[in-house]
Amino acid sequence: MATLTFMLETRKLPVIELTVNSEATISDEGFTITHYPQIVLSTNAKEEQVQSAQRAIEGADRG
Repeated sequence: MATLTFMLETRKLPVIELTVNSEATISDEGFTITHYPQIVLSTNAKEEQVQSAQRAIEGADRG
């Protein structure tokens, strides 16, 4: 979450809301946590800002 927040702030995107839902799974292979971020941008956001937010999510996922 901190990585994504940093990336969004660095890109100066017009973020209205950032939420993350997390899901934990325990199986025979181990324990995993999957995060599902949701970003709400201002209605004035340009297409390149929307794409930049998507790239930020992907980049933060790679860690």
